Amino acid sequence: ADAVLKSRGVVAGGEPSGAVDRSDGSSQGRAVGALTLQESIDTVAAALAFNKLSLDKGYDAFDDDEDGVVSLGDLQAAVIALQLNLSEGDTRALFTHMDPGGAGHITR
Repeated sequence: ADAVLKSRGVVAGGEPSGAVDRSDGSSQGRAVGALTLQESIDTVAAALAFNKLSLDKGYDAFDDDEDGVVSLGDLQAAVIALQLNLSEGDTRALFTHMDPGGAGHITR
């Protein structure tokens, strides 16, 4: 988990360690600097592990407005608060993946 956090520009104190170079020299059908879906999932998983949160506790923590569901707005707020270094596009792609039915929220 620490290696994933470090690769995303987050260090143990929670402060960004500087710019993160995401380029690997290949486009692979994605925008320059964009993360793959798996990289976005790994980033969120690493943040949960780093903060010693179970999936249930993490879900509750990401539910910013405390309405019982994680909306796109909740996910975006969590990404910013945790300094996860995910672009808006990365965050939207992650949300869409986690809301395959298009309900407008991520279910537990």
